[in-house]
Amino acid sequence: MKHEFEPVRTILSIAGSILILVLSFFVFKTNLFVTSPHESFLIKPISAIVLPHHDLAAAQRDDTLRQITDRISPKIIILVSPNHFDAGSYNILTTNRTFRLTNSLFEPDNDKISELNLPLDDTAFDREHGILNQLAPLKNTFSDAKIVPIMIKQDTPAAQIDTLVNDLNEVCKADCLLVSSIDFSHYQSTSVASIHDLLSIKALANLDKNLAWQAEIDSNPSLYLTIEFSKLKNANNFHLAYNTNSGLLEHAPDSESTSYVLGWFEAAERKLVETQTFTAGFNLKQFNDPRLTTGTDSKIDLNNTHDMAIKCLDEPDYCSLNRILWGPAFYRDILNGLVVVGEIQADGYKLVLVPTNNGLAVRGDEKLAVINRVRERLGQNPTQIGDEYDTIEISKQ
Repeated sequence: MKHEFEPVRTILSIAGSILILVLSFFVFKTNLFVTSPHESFLIKPISAIVLPHHDLAAAQRDDTLRQITDRISPKIIILVSPNHFDAGSYNILTTNRTFRLTNSLFEPDNDKISELNLPLDDTAFDREHGILNQLAPLKNTFSDAKIVPIMIKQDTPAAQIDTLVNDLNEVCKADCLLVSSIDFSHYQSTSVASIHDLLSIKALANLDKNLAWQAEIDSNPSLYLTIEFSKLKNANNFHLAYNTNSGLLEHAPDSESTSYVLGWFEAAERKLVETQTFTAGFNLKQFNDPRLTTGTDSKIDLNNTHDMAIKCLDEPDYCSLNRILWGPAFYRDILNGLVVVGEIQADGYKLVLVPTNNGLAVRGDEKLAVINRVRERLGQNPTQIGDEYDTIEISKQ
């Protein structure tokens, strides 16, 4: 009788093996078993992380690092920062100093620094908060790692960044994490910064190296480098952990602010962002004629926001998303005017109004008066000062 069951046992054994193979395939080829950042059955590689160096966002920075500690244990941290003070004689600099922290030392990886063959300038790093403010959080999180610090000047050509990206790709074969130290929108109100950040997040999510140069941030070369490095590592998905702003954190939405985008690149399918944003100008000297102007002869009806949005998309020279008052020439042609920063949404438009007077943003009661004049022309009720009193939502219908 025993031998009568042998074929059945063999068939069941084969079926069981096939089932294990099928389940293994799904585990390693899909996200089926991923439940949360802290409870992943399958650990996805992380190539790079974007963190602010502004300590006002220290809590968000620390939490973002905590989210990846069970997914990566780098032995080498490549810390890339803007060169805020244009220190040194070269566009790209490094140092082999040992950084002394309160309770520890952050040792350099001298072998990797030597392999990169970048100019050494220890003095240039003395005041660079883009490096210094990141050291303690990184050391506390990755206590066994060594560091390769790099500073990049804002006007560094893309060709030099491309060379650095390729060199980093060769140096960082394994156990390596690129930390990009970037603060995003500067000197804007919270509402304007939120629109500016949409473009930056789109550049990250879409791995768009060209859009990286248009973003209103403190280090376009660093953003470009991070995107290109992640492509080489096949880490194609940007996971957004936080997007906030000093105006929100300090409950001062109308003050000049700094915004923060935090997240990491991981080996997963890319999730594209389709957000469209724009900036245009309106001349308040001719406010009885409610039309946007380029500073030349081209005008469109402010009430027809669809035409305004299409104009902005079709003619980049007319509309640009950039640091307010540092943007296209037509801003400077309007001494007393209104800058309109906007987001094109699926069912309407979000407009942020920035009145200007002699090249400076108008605030307080003077700003509110302009906002309500525009709202009146659009058939909307007046508003009082609040968190987003300069923002107008308009339906496409």
